[in-house]
Amino acid sequence: MEFQRLKYFLRLSETLHFSQTAAEFHIAQSVLSNHIKILEREFNCKLFERSNRWKVTLTPAGKELVEQTKLLLRAQKSALEKVEAASRGEAGILNIGFNPSALNLAPLLKTFREITCQYPLIHLALKELPSETIYENVQRDQLDVGFLRIFPGRDETLAIRQIAAERLAAVVPPKHLLCHRRSIRLAELKNDHFLLVGRTQSRTLRDAIDMACQKAGFIAKVRTELANIVTIMRLLEDLNAVSIVPAAFQTHFPQLVFLPIEDCDATLPESIIWKRENPSGVLKTFLAAFQKNASAI
Repeated sequence: MEFQRLKYFLRLSETLHFSQTAAEFHIAQSVLSNHIKILEREFNCKLFERSNRWKVTLTPAGKELVEQTKLLLRAQKSALEKVEAASRGEAGILNIGFNPSALNLAPLLKTFREITCQYPLIHLALKELPSETIYENVQRDQLDVGFLRIFPGRDETLAIRQIAAERLAAVVPPKHLLCHRRSIRLAELKNDHFLLVGRTQSRTLRDAIDMACQKAGFIAKVRTELANIVTIMRLLEDLNAVSIVPAAFQTHFPQLVFLPIEDCDATLPESIIWKRENPSGVLKTFLAAFQKNASAI
C-alpha cells in the first residue's frame, strides 16, 4: 500500500471535498478519485459516502482507517527519522567493552553523558570483560570499541591509543597500623592478608601486583580473589585485609587509606581500541565525543 495514497485519503477525510483536496496536492480530481477507489478495493469496503460529485462523508470503515492511517504515517515518519539519524551516526547501537580494573573513566563517563543528552537514538551497550576478551571481541567485530588494561602489539586492522598510565597504590583500612604513613615499602605488608583481583578478570593488573611482591621479597597471602575491584574496596575493612590497586581508585573510596609504594615503579596502561574499517557511524560519533572529553586520541 502506498503511503502517498494514504496521505490523499487522510486529507480528504479532513476536507471531505474532492476538488479542494486534489487542488492542494496539485493533481487532477479524477486522479484523486482513482486513488480512493483503489483503497476501497484493497479494503473491500466503502470508505466514503458520496453525497454529490465533489463532497463526501466518511463511512464507519473510513473513520477507522483514518485512525489507522495516522498511526501508520507516524510510524513512517519515525522510521525515516531514525534511518536519517543512522546515516549521520546519530542512531544505532554501540557495543562497548571495558575492563573492571580500569577506573580512569572520567572522560568516558563524560562522553556517555554527552551521547545520551545529544543523541537519544544512540544506545550504548556496556559489557564488563577481561582485557584479553575485549581485544579479541573487537578483532571479531563483537565489540565496536574497548577500554582495556593492556597495550597490545601492533595490529594493522586495529586502532589502539594509550589514554592513561597509572601507578599502583597499597590500600589499607583506616585502623591499620600503617594508616598514618605517607608512603610505604611493599615488604611492610608481607604479613597482611590480601584481597586481590583475580588473574582471569585482569591478568595485567594481577601480574603487576605479583611481580611487585616478588621483587619486594615475598608472596602475597591472598585471603580471597574477587572479580571486581569495587567489591574488594567495599570488603577490605570488614575482612581486615589490604590490597594493591590502581591509584585512581582513591578518588572513589575516600574512607580507605591509599599509600604510595616507594619500591614499586610499575605502571598500568589503559588503552582505547577499535577496528579501523568499522563502518559504524555511531562509532565515529562516539570517538569524536570522546576525543573532545579526553585529548588523548
